[in-house]
Amino acid sequence: MKKLIGYLKVFQTDSLCHEIEVDQGFKKLYEAESLFPSGNSFTLVTNTLTLKYHYISPYIETCTGLSHERLIDEGVSYFVEHIHPDDIEPWVQSMKDLMDFCLNKTKISDRKLTFFQYNYRLKIENQYKNIIENVVPIALDKNGKPIVGLGRFQIMNTTAKLPNTASARSLNAHNQLVTVFYKNYSAQNIYDQLTLRELDIVKLLIHRESSKTIAAKLFLSPHTVDTHRRNILRKLGLSSTAELVAKHELLHFL
Repeated sequence: MKKLIGYLKVFQTDSLCHEIEVDQGFKKLYEAESLFPSGNSFTLVTNTLTLKYHYISPYIETCTGLSHERLIDEGVSYFVEHIHPDDIEPWVQSMKDLMDFCLNKTKISDRKLTFFQYNYRLKIENQYKNIIENVVPIALDKNGKPIVGLGRFQIMNTTAKLPNTASARSLNAHNQLVTVFYKNYSAQNIYDQLTLRELDIVKLLIHRESSKTIAAKLFLSPHTVDTHRRNILRKLGLSSTAELVAKHELLHFL
């Protein structure tokens, strides 16, 4: 329970009602997930007030070895027991920073359209593996604070420790997801000096997207994208996009 103190502070609310009304389509979600191979991902819907799960993926045991029954009975505390001890502090801090950003920089009407991402290591089959968690709020308290979130968890193939980072993405006027918040909690990260727009472009560059394609996806001109590319390479001390891709693959970052 000690590990959850920081978590509880982040989601503390003065709402008197702990029975938050959420979409009851979880049975259909369970049925839909069951139609596909388990892969390396799973879904959880978390109530941060009750510390229980409204929904648990049918593949949770296959992916993680965690007991489905204990997740139902013990909720978040059972899951947190399996997070690497060194990742607890940055995990809680990332949620605190994302919550502060959400409450202070995001309109209430936009909060269910904002995607929050952070990462940590989870003990799976007696070894710690990197998890990237993407969460979107699906229920807010009376003051607009997110308290129920639908989380999609991706298990990464690498066992090398990833930098602890947090980010938020929201839909712009063109219905495109753009980065609106980013923070790195590890000691060093080459991308810290980049702007949010430059980070969006880096994410596309490392997937070998052309300037023309990036321009179309981000609703920019190809000339603007080329300018960003030159600035990115200059800031990172690199001479080509190929070097950027190689550097990324070495760091296992984005």
